[in-house]
Amino acid sequence: MDEKAFNNEPEIAILSSKLKILTVCEIYISILPSYIISDRSEMDEVQKLSKDVKARWENDKQLLNGYQDFLTLLETVLLEDSRTSRKFTHLKQCCIRALGQLLVKCTDTNYHKNICNLTISCLANKDNRNKFTITEITKGCTELFSNDNTGYVASANLTVSICEFMRGHNFNLPVDIFETFTLLEIKEINKNKKQQIYEEKQQIKLRTKQAGYKISKADKQRLKQLKYNGKAHFSKADRKKHKEQQILDETMDETLSTNKKEIVMANHTKIIENVFSIYFQILKSNKNKTGMRKLYEASLKGLGKFCHLRLFEFLSIKI
Repeated sequence: MDEKAFNNEPEIAILSSKLKILTVCEIYISILPSYIISDRSEMDEVQKLSKDVKARWENDKQLLNGYQDFLTLLETVLLEDSRTSRKFTHLKQCCIRALGQLLVKCTDTNYHKNICNLTISCLANKDNRNKFTITEITKGCTELFSNDNTGYVASANLTVSICEFMRGHNFNLPVDIFETFTLLEIKEINKNKKQQIYEEKQQIKLRTKQAGYKISKADKQRLKQLKYNGKAHFSKADRKKHKEQQILDETMDETLSTNKKEIVMANHTKIIENVFSIYFQILKSNKNKTGMRKLYEASLKGLGKFCHLRLFEFLSIKI
């Protein structure tokens, strides 16, 4: 924002800046692609490209640079002091609203993690921590958690940002934002390795009992593998081949839809692990930690909804 214009005609300068920010925000929402724009500088050097492809890549690069500059501008405004003028707080509110829109509508492209971190970190600044900010962030979290079409990639980004903020700021998070976790519709996650090994051992024991306590050769070999946490012993050549195949699979996964079941399950697991970690830290807190105790009831509600997903760990933890 122009300092001279702000000093001479602050009301007009603030209104003009607000219109510019919201207009640019809507433009980016409309034109940003529904994919991650990767760094192609090395590819350009290795292989020859047609003029059309080069032009397309150059447009993507310029678009991404402009988008990054816009996000930097929002961050700069939000981190500045309010300059002893209440009018400047309206510009900050405009930036928070723009971030809320980008948080929900620009989930498939670059910098979504950065947007999540910046949106939640607004609460660390006393100037920004007001009813408007809390309402806007709660609205954004509610909409994203309720209607996530990215295979829960966006929800995982937001969940991690909220949990990291809570750990770094003594769990000083508004209850309304914290309660939005219960809007997540997660029915299944990847099982914990210990749980998988335990269940498989139980199945082998049951089969052995049904066979008159005569263990089969296959079950005997499997028990030997489970002794090493499910990892079989491979030769050096086999390990190298397995690693190469793993890299190839990861590369192929990036080109497929993000709604692939394995990716969705991985994101579900990531979300639940982070949320459960926060829930148990709150439930284990003593009465002196008032910030954490405010979230006690919401934590119990969350556990009531999700505890069946991690029942094995839930029953083994003493509260």
